[in-house]
Amino acid sequence: MSIVGKKWAKTLETADLAGSTLGVFHKFRPLTNNKILRAIRSAFIIQNDPTFTHVKMRLYGINHLGLPGALIAESNGGGLTPAQITSVQPVVFLDTWWEFDYLRLREDVWYFLVPYDPTYVKTDSAHLAWVKDFPDRIYPTNNPVNRFSAGIVPHGISYITAGL
Repeated sequence: MSIVGKKWAKTLETADLAGSTLGVFHKFRPLTNNKILRAIRSAFIIQNDPTFTHVKMRLYGINHLGLPGALIAESNGGGLTPAQITSVQPVVFLDTWWEFDYLRLREDVWYFLVPYDPTYVKTDSAHLAWVKDFPDRIYPTNNPVNRFSAGIVPHGISYITAGL
């Protein structure tokens, strides 16, 4: 999805949420100290009326290739559902949350968040898009050019954690 020529959301294909391929993910690790993951917040764009039931988030560990490996957990609360879409507009921006069962995250380990809903079907006119963290929609002047070293823009995610 592009707004004014800038790509700020990743359009999700049907296979991206099916759980068989892990092509769309957000890689992260705790910046300081070990943490307990309680929940995450992220935003999606819903175009028209795509078919889906409940988008959950799955947490994966890292494999020997640096890609998502073993499934660690699946969100057990919150998520993205059609019932949250209360607008009749063709494009809806929805900021939502996912809960986890007090997952312990180590600061020296990389993790991957992967959206999951095997009932999702993308069409050319109706689909979901996962919002990126650029441009900064809260502080639009806080976008230095060198902010992302490899030109890869992460998804906009907030972590709700507790210390160990």
